[in-house]
Amino acid sequence: MGDDLVKTHMNQAEKTLAFVSKSINDYLNEMTVSQMVSDCGDYQEYYEEVLFSLRRISVFCDEGHGHCTAILGRAVFQEEVAERALNWIYNRCIEEFYHPRNDYWHEDSRALYRGKSAIQFNEYVPASLKELMVSLEKSFQEIREELEYYGNQLQAKMG
Repeated sequence: MGDDLVKTHMNQAEKTLAFVSKSINDYLNEMTVSQMVSDCGDYQEYYEEVLFSLRRISVFCDEGHGHCTAILGRAVFQEEVAERALNWIYNRCIEEFYHPRNDYWHEDSRALYRGKSAIQFNEYVPASLKELMVSLEKSFQEIREELEYYGNQLQAKMG
């Protein structure tokens, strides 16, 4: 793949990850499990796990953003290093968003065709969380297809 295309993908990823990380951190700084229980009912354990999953995504996005910034800031752009970083971003950030480790939400891929959010929660959640996820989904969807190549690249080399 050409340096220019990989660099373009790195720039897209850097901007998206910065937005996602800030959005999640802003939400986590404002929302508590107690507020969620008060707003929506007693799903305390579920809410704790959902917020934990969001923290996990935030950490991955912070780390991915750091990789992008470091790679783009080098005097000489190293395509292979950038491709490995984009692979990591796809597998850790994007896949974790759509398919969290403990399945506290899931992706309904058909929902996109109906103009709805693809992220579906297993329990009732506050409207503010649904709004956050719609916002994040739009950002991730913009780079998901572009970075899918890198996510599959490692599997192809191993298989």
